[in-house]
Amino acid sequence: MRKITKTPRKDTYLMYIANEVVGPVFLIIALGYLFNRLSPIDVRSLTRLFLYLLSPALIFTSLLQADIGGRDYIFIVLFALAMAAGLLAISWLVGRSLGWKSSDILSVQLGTTFINAGNIGLPLLYFALGPEGVHIGAVFLLIHSLLHYSLGIFLCARNNAHRGALQSIFRLPMPYAALAAIIIKATSLPLPAFIWEGTNFIGESAVALGALILGIQLSKTRLIRQWPQIGVNAILRLLVGPLMAFLLVGLLPLDPLSSNALVLQAATPSSITIVIIATEFDSQPALVSSLNLSTTALSLFTLPLILHLLIS
Repeated sequence: MRKITKTPRKDTYLMYIANEVVGPVFLIIALGYLFNRLSPIDVRSLTRLFLYLLSPALIFTSLLQADIGGRDYIFIVLFALAMAAGLLAISWLVGRSLGWKSSDILSVQLGTTFINAGNIGLPLLYFALGPEGVHIGAVFLLIHSLLHYSLGIFLCARNNAHRGALQSIFRLPMPYAALAAIIIKATSLPLPAFIWEGTNFIGESAVALGALILGIQLSKTRLIRQWPQIGVNAILRLLVGPLMAFLLVGLLPLDPLSSNALVLQAATPSSITIVIIATEFDSQPALVSSLNLSTTALSLFTLPLILHLLIS
């Protein structure tokens, strides 16, 4: 397993993390941003490719390779649900105490609760913990994606979301990819080499393409000046979220690799997928987009600090 360790370098350990772990992730994001500025492309097609082909392939191969016991899967699900419930409650309480209108509270709930576990989380885990970390992250990504298309849709369109949320989940290929991997692993069914090699190659490409897609999306985003909501969301998402994750993994009997991977996922900025959902249901998409843009920019500074505290 690839781990970050202290090395005899002239720069500080914190700079080492920034240069060799967080730096590569944000370089890929910046390249996507610049590319779309110079040559605009249809990001919707790329997003569908990531969601319906690359992510399922990554989840399928990660579940087959991951050295995770059945109890650990349950603990990851519990972690994801507890994080979502806790952040929803905290952001609601903060918004109410500040006298915000309900639509602003909802936007901050979306920006705080739903994280970028795929576009930033997976590349971050790859550079910080290696492929083994990505395997853990893919399991969390599966659970969090289901939350996006159930809880996220419910929050954005409460009056008619129940049926739509269920339909969206059943249209996603991720659960079927996970089920196929679980069946193959449980029954020890032989997998033809060409299927494994092809699927694994597609899945690995999700790590880089996810960060590129985020950069392309950010190039289309314009920051609106609702500074109180932006500031509160940044604090909750980038500081309170990782702290809550750290406390939760301390309560669950997880191995150090899984604990580190989950805390790093929880430290990522607001989700780009929830921006798409908010746009679809006209739930203050401009503010939700601004929350994504601001937390992504600020995470360039917070992620190295959290990595330093977590695995130094």
